[in-house]
Parts: sequence; structure tokens; C-alpha cells
Amino acid sequence: MQLRSMGVRTKGKIDGYFPKAGELTLRAVEAGIARVLGISFSLPDPPKPPLEPPARPPYFCPGCPHMGTFYALKIAAAGQKVVWSGDIGCYTLGVNTGQQDLVTHMGSSLGLGMGIAEADKGKLVVATIGDSTFYHSALPQLVDLSASRAPLLLVVMDNNYTAMTGGQPSPSRDVPAERVAEAFGIRAYVTDPADVEKSVEVFKRAVAEAKSGPVVVVSKRPCTLEALRVARRSGFKPPRYYVDPSACRACGICYNLLKCYAISRLPDGKAWIDPGLCNGCSMCAQVCPYDAIKTNEPGKVKEWLELWSRA
Repeated sequence: MQLRSMGVRTKGKIDGYFPKAGELTLRAVEAGIARVLGISFSLPDPPKPPLEPPARPPYFCPGCPHMGTFYALKIAAAGQKVVWSGDIGCYTLGVNTGQQDLVTHMGSSLGLGMGIAEADKGKLVVATIGDSTFYHSALPQLVDLSASRAPLLLVVMDNNYTAMTGGQPSPSRDVPAERVAEAFGIRAYVTDPADVEKSVEVFKRAVAEAKSGPVVVVSKRPCTLEALRVARRSGFKPPRYYVDPSACRACGICYNLLKCYAISRLPDGKAWIDPGLCNGCSMCAQVCPYDAIKTNEPGKVKEWLELWSRA
């Protein structure tokens, strides 16, 4: 539109050569360029599988720190009218837990969240953002948050890596997000999502304080997949958890609220943990009210959590 206003001839989305929504896939771009240039071009249709695979909702990797963060947030904010202002990254998968109401672009969670918090002070606005996006896109908005004092809870999900797109180390290793928030005069807390009980308490405190002004909580634990790579290189095998069927009461907390992808619901409602998917995070055991989730290697749990925290 800007080029056309300058008198430059263009062909593109406005003319229907490329899709206005969705992904610019290789197929869509090739087909659009061919139409623009008047070239005869066609791609073969991909082969169809003999059986259509079942629909699979988006899930966090088993043991993902964000899984524990969203669980603790859900418990801490129970009974509140919450608007979940989401962002782009692994934590976008919080849509599966019902904790992503809007996601538009990288860094949108804080900017949109501030506007919502100012417009509707009767609701709790929780903006969730990853450590990489925090440094890439949220710092200018943090200035606005400090100046406006909007009643908002900003949760920085710090897993030390740009986990969704390459696994590069995050700046949070050298410039902790909590120190950045405090430098702007915003109260900040730090919690470890693998310690579920402590995280719930921290988030309860933050939720209460966010009603009168901005609060930042940094939920900090490295990406599980990166930790597993470190474990493999050192020859360490994380513990695995299992469900004691005689103790399980089919409450569904582990697969309905925590929503670990390694945990399935059996026909009788009881839980079952796939040993091939379990990464030994221990969060399911912590949230189980009946002590039905256990490990055969309790001596390894502390060692694994410590190795994981240093990944």
C-alpha cells in the first residue's frame, strides 16, 4: 500500500497472489511468484496417508518448566476473573490449559495486557512472556509499565534458552530479568516451577499485589530438553515416575490441570504414565493429593533436579 501510494507498481497480497492470513509456506510463495510472472507452474499434491491420524492438541514437552508455571498460576488465580495475555514462544502452548486468551505477535503480551488492565480494572491481567522475547521485545514496554503503574502481573518464563527456535542461550544468564524489572522500580519475585508448592505461594502473593500495581514474577528453570542433553552426555539417566493404581482415585489433577503429555487417562479415569515419555520432573507427584505417583529411584530425584537446574 505504501509503495503504491508512491506510484510504484506492485503485485502481492492485495491482489490475491499470496494469502492474507496463515503461513507463507514454500508452496504458497512459489505459486504466487509463478502467477505474478505468468509462468506455468504446479506442484504435485502430497501423498495422503492410508489412515488419517487423530487430532492432537498442542502440549508442552513432558517436564517442561512452563507446565509447572501455568499450573501454579491456575491454582493461585482460582476464583479471579483473569485475562491471559499471551505471547509467541513455547509458552503459547498454554492455550491447551486455557491460559492464552490472545496472542498476536512477539512482545504483544505486555503491551496489550497494559491496555486491558487500564480499560478493565475489575479483572486480573496476567501477561506471560519468555525470557528471549522479554529481552527482544518487552524492554520498551517495561518502561511504559513502570510509568503507568498498570495493575498487571507479568510472568517471565525463563528457561535459559531460546527453546522453540534453536536452543540458543538466553541473555537471562548474564542479565537476570528480575534485576531489569527492579531497575525500573517494579517489584519482582523469582520462583522455581519444579517446586510446585513454593511457586503457588509466590504467585498467590503476586496476584494479590498486582491488583494495585505492576508485579513481575520470573519463573526460572532451564529447558528440559537441554537438560536431558546434558544428562545424556554425562551418562545420567533421570528417574521415571509411575502411578500406583491402588492409590489413584481418578481425580484427574495430573492430566486435567497439570496436563503433562506423558500422563494419560485410562478408561476407569485413573492415570497412567508412559515411561517412554516421562522426564522425571516430579511435578505430577507433587500435585497428586493421594500420593499415588511414585518413583522407583527416589535417590535420583534430588540429583536430577540439581543437574537440570545447572543445564
